[in-house]
Amino acid sequence: MRFAATVLMKELRDHLRDRRSLLAALVLPISGPLCFLLLFFVLDGWMRDRPITLPIQGAERAPGLVRFLEGEGITVTPIAERPEARVKSGESKLGLIVEPDFGDALSKGEPAALTLVVDRSNTASAKDVQRVQMLLFSWSQQLGTLRLFARGVDPTLAQPMKLSELDIATPAQRAAQLLTMIPLFLMMAAFIGGMNLVIDVTAGERERGSLEPLLLSSASRLSIVLGKWAAAVVASIAVVILCLVGFALALLAAPLDSLGIPFTLTWGRFGAMLAILVPLTFVGAALQMLVATFAHSFKEAQTYLSLFNLIPTLPAVLVLLNPFDSALWMSFVPVLSQQMLVLDVVKLMPLASAAVGISWMTSLLYSGATLWLVERLFHKEAIIYGR
Repeated sequence: MRFAATVLMKELRDHLRDRRSLLAALVLPISGPLCFLLLFFVLDGWMRDRPITLPIQGAERAPGLVRFLEGEGITVTPIAERPEARVKSGESKLGLIVEPDFGDALSKGEPAALTLVVDRSNTASAKDVQRVQMLLFSWSQQLGTLRLFARGVDPTLAQPMKLSELDIATPAQRAAQLLTMIPLFLMMAAFIGGMNLVIDVTAGERERGSLEPLLLSSASRLSIVLGKWAAAVVASIAVVILCLVGFALALLAAPLDSLGIPFTLTWGRFGAMLAILVPLTFVGAALQMLVATFAHSFKEAQTYLSLFNLIPTLPAVLVLLNPFDSALWMSFVPVLSQQMLVLDVVKLMPLASAAVGISWMTSLLYSGATLWLVERLFHKEAIIYGR
């Protein structure tokens, strides 16, 4: 173990001197929380009701409609020309045309024609278009109800079913739907944090010719492997902590209150997420060492591990596309286990001690088995010399 500790300190010192590797490891802890913060500001802007100005051609033909729209906060601008040119130029996000026979059709009890002018290629106007469409539909329903009353018909006859919804989800559980990107970035941080160090201590040392002298020293192969693995684990845990701190700061700055999301990353949740992710760094560093050991050069190892690091994104995508409840069997599957446990923390659900224990135990077993394979490979000349 003394030799393993010596190798650990040596690899960490070399890693701290490599500024490019450090900067590459810091990209995710910075970009992840920033993307997260930007998403919430975009959602906040989307959910806020902005003032809408609606140019209407023929507004004098529908005074009742104009009064209804103004009562709902829409600024109506009567115009003489058709609004297509305004919408096309971007001067207006949408426009409304009241057809010439609108008044006659209303008085006869017939469908009255309106034309809503929109530009579907302008995504910025989508919310305004949706709001105006809903208001027009609401006004149409009111007119229909009045017509039924005028003919002595109960309007409820046209509504044979009344559906109401009772949402039993807690605010924290609803918040988790928006916070599902946090586990994705944390999974990636656990893998990417020590990737450059793993490449450097395996394929990099072989390429530089420094691996053979190290293996010829009095240190055992197992001590060397454990020291290199421990250095990668320390680097990964450091990046995970930085990523968690970044998300904590992003949650403080995000407009969660206006979005109705009562969630804060407390010290307890911070510690729970870290405890869940630490065993993932064990597995990730061990598997990366195994993959990088087969690479003949630094660039080849980068290529292999870049593809290998797509693995942590698969469970996150699976959960997003097909959500399912946690089950005990998931605790035996690395990455998926941590994904579901972190989601439980985000949803403020109690963590199952059995699931956490199994996750730690299986991660240690998988890591031990993988490191044993790496140690066996370090006895092979083809691996040592890259032949």
